[in-house]
Parts: sequence; structure tokens; C-alpha cells
Amino acid sequence: MRAFRLAYDGRPFYGFQRQPSVPTVEGALFDALRALSVISP
Repeated sequence: MRAFRLAYDGRPFYGFQRQPSVPTVEGALFDALRALSVISP
């Protein structure tokens, strides 16, 4: 099990939870983790 601390500037996002058609923190985080092969698609 791994853990990490997350800090972000929330101005360009529309909340944390993934929503259709708008950028969210969860969406950006999961996209980055997939790009690094940390999680599978």
C-alpha cells in the first residue's frame, strides 16, 4: 500500500469529483496516474 499527499491550485477545476465535460481534480489526477502506468485504464 502506498500513500501520498496531494496539494493543488483549484482555480482551473470544477471541484474534486469527476464530472462530464469539465476539468476536475480527480480527472487530472487519474489521467496523470494512468500516463505513468501507476494504475491501469
